[in-house]
Amino acid sequence: MYALLLSPIRLRGHELRNRVVFTAHTASFSEDGIPGSRAREYYAARARGGAGLIVMEPLPVLPSAGVTPQNYRWRDARFVHGLTAVCEAVHEHGTILVSQLYHLGPNADPTATMEGLWSVSAGSPPDGGPGLMREIDADDIAVLVDGHVEAARTALAAGMDGVECMFAYDTLVDGFMSETRNRRADGYGGSLENRMRLPREILDALRDALGPDPLLGVTLTASMPGYVEAAAHLRERCDVDYFGIGNGDYDHLELLMPTLDFEPGFGVRFAAEVKRAVADAIVIAEGRITRPELGERALREGCCDLVGMTRAQIADPDLVRKAELGHDAEIRECVALNVCVSRRLRKFPIACVQNPEAGFEAEPMPRASQPRRVVVVGGGVAGLEAARAAALAGH
Repeated sequence: MYALLLSPIRLRGHELRNRVVFTAHTASFSEDGIPGSRAREYYAARARGGAGLIVMEPLPVLPSAGVTPQNYRWRDARFVHGLTAVCEAVHEHGTILVSQLYHLGPNADPTATMEGLWSVSAGSPPDGGPGLMREIDADDIAVLVDGHVEAARTALAAGMDGVECMFAYDTLVDGFMSETRNRRADGYGGSLENRMRLPREILDALRDALGPDPLLGVTLTASMPGYVEAAAHLRERCDVDYFGIGNGDYDHLELLMPTLDFEPGFGVRFAAEVKRAVADAIVIAEGRITRPELGERALREGCCDLVGMTRAQIADPDLVRKAELGHDAEIRECVALNVCVSRRLRKFPIACVQNPEAGFEAEPMPRASQPRRVVVVGGGVAGLEAARAAALAGH
């Protein structure tokens, strides 16, 4: 039924069993900065449910880079052991696993990093908060590149299949790429060649460190003017395996994670622009792709090569498996209420209004030792969920 969505694709010698991607998002499930059982079972559930590629929650490459106290701390001696368990749990189900890297720059949270805000150019923070953004210098840039390399080496040491760079959403690196935000007078500002110098340096250093086999991806945002030209430039100049195309930024979260007001498949057209301009690039579309038929149509129309269905798989980790079995009517669909991101913004672990078990996969509902007859008074949403849960418990 979904001949393209469920078809395999090869990326640098890695075969993805289908075209469905669980893209990177900050779930905030770390345990003292370390991936523990909660993170392991969260990703394992989506691998078991059929995702072809999972991009794990991003690693801040430097202490100044993070956005929440629950960010992973890859420099901690315990980190590799915890991440190895995640890799093994995901690989057990045949899913490829990549780790995203980022520096939030002006959108980092000083209360989480306890450091000043790094930026391409000096000025006031984008949210109008206190303090100033500091224009980073050549020494900072060298530290930034090294931070990406060391974080990537740590991820690979744990068993990751590659890394992905988030150059998107008005953070640090895409600030250099932006003609409007980059006001530098040195070799990193001005022309497109200069503005793209930093991402090229990071990607070239990563490929040298990773070697020829691991995957190397890039996420861009369509909200940055010139994102298509940026993708074409990086495709031509760097050894990159795929491009994820999102939209919005941290000032426009309604575009980054479109709400119910936006039509299903809202983000596909932005990926299509890159695919038309850079036909040989592997492109991931994302943005309210809530059901398999939307992903199938995007692939059939040549808009992309892979389909990001992230909130869709938060709501239903078995979405792909249900599509394979023809059980579409059983898919629990994301309704874009965005409880997930609203909790993250408040520094809580994410949750899902459609799937109360999201994030609690490590604590499955126990079967009742003594089944009882249960009467549920009221057939609304809460009553139906109470009845469902009672039945699963064996009552």
